[in-house]
Amino acid sequence: MSERLLPSGKIYVAPSKIEHAGRGVFAASNIDKGEMIERCPVIEMMEEGIRTSLEKISLRNYYFIWGEERDRAAVALGYGSIYNHSFEPNARYDKLIAEKRIDFVALKTIPKNEEITVNYNGNPADQQPLWRGAIPESDRQSGSIGG
Repeated sequence: MSERLLPSGKIYVAPSKIEHAGRGVFAASNIDKGEMIERCPVIEMMEEGIRTSLEKISLRNYYFIWGEERDRAAVALGYGSIYNHSFEPNARYDKLIAEKRIDFVALKTIPKNEEITVNYNGNPADQQPLWRGAIPESDRQSGSIGG
């Protein structure tokens, strides 16, 4: 990594108001449109077939599809793997594979104490059902589903 990653004082984790979401990430103060919310280093899981293996365990709700061929997985550190999904997100995520990092950026001004959400389809405007489909209610620890 070419830069230091410092914790963000702009966010906190609290119970989400999104049904079945568990915890969520919230703005600790107003966040301006275009502002960097958090830079998260990732743990890459590069073993062949890792995504198939992850689908069998509870970590399936927290990893991001990773790699140039989209055949690997990564877990974001910081709060990166617990941002909840929305089809009307107020933030986006940018996967920087070479830098082993995921950045979260505000799509619009996010007021203090508002939950920060992203569209896990990757494109904030993509309204297609999430690629993993429905998660059984008993397995929902978070609305996070890494894209």
